[in-house]
Amino acid sequence: MKEKSSSIPEIVKILWYRHKVDNWPIKKISEVYNIPKSTIYRWFKSIKEKNIDENYIKFDIDKISIRDVQEYTFISENTLSREYLKSSFQTEKEIQKKEIQVNLPERYGFDYSFALPLDPYRIFIYWEINKDDSEIIIKIFDDTENEKLLHMILTSNYTISNMYVPVGIPDRVFFAEFYIKEGGNLKFVTRTNKVRTPRNSPSSDEITNMYNWYNIDQTIFSISSFIINRL
Repeated sequence: MKEKSSSIPEIVKILWYRHKVDNWPIKKISEVYNIPKSTIYRWFKSIKEKNIDENYIKFDIDKISIRDVQEYTFISENTLSREYLKSSFQTEKEIQKKEIQVNLPERYGFDYSFALPLDPYRIFIYWEINKDDSEIIIKIFDDTENEKLLHMILTSNYTISNMYVPVGIPDRVFFAEFYIKEGGNLKFVTRTNKVRTPRNSPSSDEITNMYNWYNIDQTIFSISSFIINRL
Protein backbone atom coordinates (compact mmCIF):
# COMPACT_ATOMS: atom_id res chain seq x y z
CA MET A 1 0.00 0.00 0.00
CA LYS A 2 1.32 3.40 -0.92
CA GLU A 3 2.27 5.52 2.07
CA LYS A 4 0.30 8.73 2.38
CA SER A 5 2.27 11.93 2.74
CA SER A 6 0.23 12.79 5.86
CA SER A 7 1.76 9.77 7.66
CA ILE A 8 5.31 10.99 7.11
CA PRO A 9 7.01 12.58 10.17
CA GLU A 10 7.00 16.35 9.85
CA ILE A 11 10.75 16.38 10.45
CA VAL A 12 11.19 14.88 6.96
CA LYS A 13 10.81 18.46 5.76
CA ILE A 14 14.34 19.06 7.02
CA LEU A 15 15.73 16.05 5.17
CA TRP A 16 13.99 17.05 1.96
CA TYR A 17 15.22 20.64 2.28
CA ARG A 18 18.75 19.39 2.95
CA HIS A 19 18.56 17.24 -0.17
CA LYS A 20 16.94 19.72 -2.57
CA VAL A 21 18.40 23.04 -1.38
CA ASP A 22 21.71 22.10 0.25
CA ASN A 23 22.34 19.38 -2.36
CA TRP A 24 23.14 16.67 0.17
CA PRO A 25 23.19 13.14 -1.30
CA ILE A 26 21.02 10.48 0.34
CA LYS A 27 24.14 8.77 1.69
CA LYS A 28 25.23 11.87 3.63
CA ILE A 29 21.74 12.44 5.01
CA SER A 30 21.66 8.83 6.16
CA GLU A 31 25.03 9.14 7.92
CA VAL A 32 24.39 12.50 9.60
CA TYR A 33 20.84 11.77 10.74
CA ASN A 34 21.44 8.06 11.44
CA ILE A 35 18.50 6.94 9.33
CA PRO A 36 18.56 3.96 6.93
CA LYS A 37 18.75 4.98 3.29
CA SER A 38 15.77 2.77 2.50
CA THR A 39 13.65 4.77 4.95
CA ILE A 40 14.78 8.07 3.44
CA TYR A 41 13.99 6.85 -0.08
CA ARG A 42 10.56 5.71 1.10
CA TRP A 43 9.82 9.07 2.70
CA PHE A 44 11.09 11.07 -0.27
CA LYS A 45 8.98 9.00 -2.66
CA SER A 46 5.89 10.32 -0.91
CA ILE A 47 6.94 13.97 -1.18
CA LYS A 48 5.53 15.74 -4.22
CA GLU A 49 6.99 19.24 -3.84
CA LYS A 50 9.86 20.09 -6.17
CA ASN A 51 10.28 23.84 -5.75
CA ILE A 52 10.75 24.72 -2.10
CA ASP A 53 11.89 27.79 -0.18
CA GLU A 54 12.48 28.70 3.45
CA ASN A 55 8.77 28.74 4.23
CA TYR A 56 8.70 25.03 3.49
CA ILE A 57 10.42 24.19 6.78
CA LYS A 58 8.25 26.23 9.09
CA PHE A 59 7.04 24.02 11.93
CA ASP A 60 4.11 23.94 14.28
CA ILE A 61 5.78 23.23 17.61
CA ASP A 62 2.69 21.44 18.92
CA LYS A 63 2.86 18.84 16.14
CA ILE A 64 6.44 17.71 16.72
CA SER A 65 7.60 15.15 19.26
CA ILE A 66 10.11 12.33 19.70
CA ARG A 67 9.77 8.57 19.32
CA ASP A 68 11.86 5.52 18.54
CA VAL A 69 11.80 4.42 14.91
CA GLN A 70 13.44 1.04 14.21
CA GLU A 71 17.06 1.38 15.38
CA TYR A 72 17.26 5.16 15.62
CA THR A 73 15.57 7.86 17.63
CA PHE A 74 14.07 10.70 15.71
CA ILE A 75 11.27 13.24 15.73
CA SER A 76 7.78 12.18 14.74
CA GLU A 77 4.20 13.19 15.45
CA ASN A 78 1.73 12.63 18.25
CA THR A 79 3.93 10.53 20.52
CA LEU A 80 4.63 12.88 23.41
CA SER A 81 2.32 15.26 25.21
CA ARG A 82 2.50 18.93 24.41
CA GLU A 83 3.74 19.49 27.96
CA TYR A 84 7.08 18.05 26.83
CA LEU A 85 7.60 20.64 24.12
CA LYS A 86 5.61 23.71 25.06
CA SER A 87 7.17 26.93 26.26
CA SER A 88 7.48 27.37 30.00
CA PHE A 89 6.08 30.88 29.57
CA GLN A 90 3.35 31.57 32.10
CA THR A 91 0.65 34.18 31.87
CA GLU A 92 0.15 36.71 34.66
CA LYS A 93 -3.04 34.94 35.81
CA GLU A 94 -1.20 31.61 36.12
CA ILE A 95 1.51 33.23 38.22
CA GLN A 96 -1.03 34.89 40.53
CA LYS A 97 -2.91 31.62 40.88
CA LYS A 98 0.20 29.84 42.13
CA GLU A 99 1.09 32.78 44.39
CA ILE A 100 4.66 32.91 43.18
CA GLN A 101 6.70 35.87 44.37
CA VAL A 102 9.08 36.99 41.62
CA ASN A 103 11.46 39.87 42.24
CA LEU A 104 13.13 39.81 38.83
CA PRO A 105 12.08 42.53 36.37
CA GLU A 106 9.64 41.59 33.63
CA ARG A 107 11.98 42.98 30.99
CA TYR A 108 15.52 44.36 30.84
CA GLY A 109 14.93 46.86 28.05
CA PHE A 110 17.28 45.52 25.39
CA ASP A 111 17.23 42.79 22.75
CA TYR A 112 18.94 39.54 23.68
CA SER A 113 18.66 35.79 23.15
CA PHE A 114 20.42 32.74 24.58
CA ALA A 115 20.49 29.02 23.87
CA LEU A 116 21.20 26.04 26.13
CA PRO A 117 21.61 22.34 25.27
CA LEU A 118 18.86 20.31 26.91
CA ASP A 119 19.21 16.70 25.73
CA PRO A 120 20.39 14.93 22.53
CA TYR A 121 17.24 16.02 20.68
CA ARG A 122 16.28 19.40 22.12
CA ILE A 123 17.77 22.80 22.85
CA PHE A 124 16.27 25.53 25.02
CA ILE A 125 16.14 29.15 23.85
CA TYR A 126 14.95 32.30 25.60
CA TRP A 127 14.77 35.90 24.43
CA GLU A 128 13.61 39.47 24.89
CA ILE A 129 12.79 41.66 21.90
CA ASN A 130 11.69 45.23 22.51
CA LYS A 131 9.16 45.49 19.73
CA ASP A 132 5.59 45.11 20.93
CA ASP A 133 2.85 43.55 18.80
CA SER A 134 5.33 41.86 16.48
CA GLU A 135 5.43 38.32 15.17
CA ILE A 136 8.77 36.77 16.03
CA ILE A 137 10.39 34.58 13.37
CA ILE A 138 12.96 32.17 14.80
CA LYS A 139 15.39 30.50 12.40
CA ILE A 140 17.32 27.53 13.78
CA PHE A 141 20.64 26.82 12.06
CA ASP A 142 22.89 23.76 12.04
CA ASP A 143 26.47 25.04 12.15
CA THR A 144 28.35 21.81 12.91
CA GLU A 145 30.56 22.12 9.82
CA ASN A 146 30.52 25.96 9.87
CA GLU A 147 28.08 25.95 6.95
CA LYS A 148 25.14 27.72 8.68
CA LEU A 149 22.54 25.33 7.29
CA LEU A 150 18.94 26.41 7.85
CA HIS A 151 17.43 23.68 10.02
CA MET A 152 13.92 24.83 10.86
CA ILE A 153 11.77 27.94 11.26
CA LEU A 154 9.49 28.62 14.23
CA THR A 155 7.25 31.56 15.09
CA SER A 156 6.14 33.17 18.33
CA ASN A 157 3.77 35.99 19.28
CA TYR A 158 5.65 36.62 22.52
CA THR A 159 8.39 39.24 22.53
CA ILE A 160 9.62 37.91 25.88
CA SER A 161 9.48 34.15 26.18
CA ASN A 162 11.29 30.82 25.90
CA MET A 163 10.90 27.61 23.96
CA TYR A 164 12.04 24.00 23.84
CA VAL A 165 13.18 23.43 20.26
CA PRO A 166 13.08 19.80 19.05
CA VAL A 167 16.08 19.89 16.70
CA GLY A 168 16.05 16.10 16.54
CA ILE A 169 19.76 15.33 16.07
CA PRO A 170 22.38 14.45 18.72
CA ASP A 171 25.94 15.76 18.67
CA ARG A 172 25.30 18.74 16.35
CA VAL A 173 25.93 22.47 16.78
CA PHE A 174 22.90 24.78 16.64
CA PHE A 175 22.09 28.44 17.10
CA ALA A 176 19.03 30.62 16.55
CA GLU A 177 18.45 33.94 14.83
CA PHE A 178 15.48 36.16 15.65
CA TYR A 179 13.66 38.37 13.15
CA ILE A 180 10.58 40.58 13.16
CA LYS A 181 8.38 41.47 10.22
CA GLU A 182 8.52 45.10 9.09
CA GLY A 183 6.81 46.25 5.92
CA GLY A 184 6.54 42.71 4.63
CA ASN A 185 10.27 42.09 5.11
CA LEU A 186 12.21 40.31 7.83
CA LYS A 187 14.44 42.47 10.03
CA PHE A 188 17.24 40.75 11.94
CA VAL A 189 17.17 41.44 15.68
CA THR A 190 19.44 39.09 17.65
CA ARG A 191 21.38 35.83 17.50
CA THR A 192 21.95 33.26 20.24
CA ASN A 193 25.20 31.60 21.21
CA LYS A 194 26.08 28.24 19.64
CA VAL A 195 25.30 25.03 21.53
CA ARG A 196 26.02 21.37 20.80
CA THR A 197 23.43 18.71 21.56
CA PRO A 198 24.84 15.83 23.66
CA ARG A 199 25.59 12.45 22.10
CA ASN A 200 22.96 9.77 22.55
CA SER A 201 25.58 7.06 23.10
CA PRO A 202 29.20 6.78 24.32
CA SER A 203 31.93 7.53 21.83
CA SER A 204 34.32 4.78 20.76
CA ASP A 205 37.10 6.43 22.81
CA GLU A 206 34.96 6.38 25.95
CA ILE A 207 34.18 2.72 25.47
CA THR A 208 37.90 1.93 25.01
CA ASN A 209 38.84 3.94 28.12
CA MET A 210 36.40 1.91 30.17
CA TYR A 211 38.75 -1.06 29.76
CA ASN A 212 42.02 0.70 30.54
CA TRP A 213 41.89 -0.92 33.98
CA TYR A 214 42.48 -4.25 32.24
CA ASN A 215 45.88 -3.15 30.94
CA ILE A 216 46.82 -1.76 34.33
CA ASP A 217 45.88 -5.02 36.09
CA GLN A 218 47.79 -7.01 33.51
CA THR A 219 50.93 -4.95 34.21
CA ILE A 220 50.56 -5.32 37.99
CA PHE A 221 49.94 -9.04 37.60
CA SER A 222 53.09 -9.44 35.51
CA ILE A 223 55.21 -7.53 38.05
CA SER A 224 53.75 -9.53 40.92
CA SER A 225 54.42 -12.82 39.13
CA PHE A 226 58.02 -11.74 38.50
CA ILE A 227 58.58 -10.91 42.19
CA ILE A 228 57.01 -14.18 43.35
CA ASN A 229 59.14 -16.22 40.95
CA ARG A 230 62.28 -14.47 42.12
CA LEU A 231 61.42 -15.38 45.70
